[in-house]
Amino acid sequence: MLTAYSDSALKSELTADPAGLGYAARLAAHDLDGAAALLNGATATAYGPVPTAEVLLWGAQAGVRAAIQTAATSGTSQSIALAVLDLLQGGYSYLDTTDARIVGAVGTGPYTPGAGAVTTPGLLDELVAAGVMTDSQKDALISLGKATVGRPAALWTSPPPIDAARIAAALRS
Repeated sequence: MLTAYSDSALKSELTADPAGLGYAARLAAHDLDGAAALLNGATATAYGPVPTAEVLLWGAQAGVRAAIQTAATSGTSQSIALAVLDLLQGGYSYLDTTDARIVGAVGTGPYTPGAGAVTTPGLLDELVAAGVMTDSQKDALISLGKATVGRPAALWTSPPPIDAARIAAALRS
């Protein structure tokens, strides 16, 4: 789950080095530009928005779009299927793969939901439980939002540019 950026959070990242990127050697050599390069390098996985058009194309190719349409006509999953159709057809420009109300409970799948994280099943979990889609289809859909990013984008909401000056300030805090 993303948290707010702070200099103390940056200092903690640099001193703990939870991803094992090697900040300690750079900091010991007073190479703050090198530490910034390690931090900003594309080494972390994050999930973000997937354009609705891409979701629709994937759904058509995977056969999930038709299954959702069928489920929306009757059965125990009708309400969930209708909600998913509303999301896809209602003018929304993207599917937010960080919203657990859509993708599912915290700790399930190959992702970690962020904003709006809940511990109850999301809409996609409900479709899996109803047999409308499989777990692997759910994971494939969510993986459309996967990106490799620098640590700041994976850790913090709206992080500022991290450069040598910001690192120096954080280490002094």
